[in-house]
Amino acid sequence: MEMPSFSLRLQWWFFLVNLIICISSLRLESLSSTPTFANETDKLPLLTIKHYLVDFPNGVLSSWNDSLHFCQWQGITYSRRRQRVTTLRLEGQSLGGSLPPIGNLTFLRELVLSNNHMHGTIPSDIGLFRRMWHLNLSTNSLQGEIPVELANCSNLRTMDLTRNNLTEQIPFHFGHMSKLLILRLRRNSLTGVIPFTLGNLSSLQQLSVVEGGIPHDLSRLKCLKYLYLDVNNLSGTIPPSLYNWSSAIEFYVSGNNLSGNFTPNMRFNFPQLCKFGIAANHFTRIIPDTLFNISGLEHSDMFWSIEVALTKEAVPMEGAQGRITTIMMCSLT
Repeated sequence: MEMPSFSLRLQWWFFLVNLIICISSLRLESLSSTPTFANETDKLPLLTIKHYLVDFPNGVLSSWNDSLHFCQWQGITYSRRRQRVTTLRLEGQSLGGSLPPIGNLTFLRELVLSNNHMHGTIPSDIGLFRRMWHLNLSTNSLQGEIPVELANCSNLRTMDLTRNNLTEQIPFHFGHMSKLLILRLRRNSLTGVIPFTLGNLSSLQQLSVVEGGIPHDLSRLKCLKYLYLDVNNLSGTIPPSLYNWSSAIEFYVSGNNLSGNFTPNMRFNFPQLCKFGIAANHFTRIIPDTLFNISGLEHSDMFWSIEVALTKEAVPMEGAQGRITTIMMCSLT
């Protein structure tokens, strides 16, 4: 039986309405899933960095052009929620040139430009990176002072400036960076002393610094596990309080001008120690028994001065047998 014309038109009307609703819903879903990049705040600072860096021979910065949105440039991590750059990583790319002022990248959390050929100074406006937690500029040819403004990076967890040509002193205010876990400053041309304020870094787990003497305040670093002070110009004695550093895993002060006496009854409280290096210094007398009673000790590096008697009695080994895998001892004559 033939349907009335009005009923047919009504069904078609309902069909069209539903079709329009479905199409609109799909279009809205598609639009919502398409990323939008309205914030161009970080583009200009990145282009400034590109202008100052010499990108040869790897061509890692070739993607830094208008054919791609800057959030897709190589080495960049972009927060879609904040629409800001959070990470800049270009390590090991043979980049030359220098670092320009880059303080406008205020949402940056990681800056890693290690193992390149950059020169010039570290820009002072790097202290504006209040959100940054990881900084690695190691193995470059950076010069000048370490900016004291770095101490303003209050959320910094790791700082690695090793293997550069940095000069002057370690900033006193580094002792205020309470969240710092790793501080590496070796293989530079720094002068002065290790600031006693570093003893305030209660969360510090690894310390690698240079010059001067070893301050007693380092014994207050209860979380410190790795201490690398070897091959520097340290002088004076090792503070006795450091011999009771219970969290130590690796302890190296080799290759300095440290001096002092070891006595038979000297106690070493290193329950977790695995590696111990005091070679090429000017220590005298004998090796205490308690050093070789450390159950986890695997490597002991000891080159003694001419005043040490390297006799069988001077080197007690009974407690160490079966545990220490490497022992290095010789006279410096």
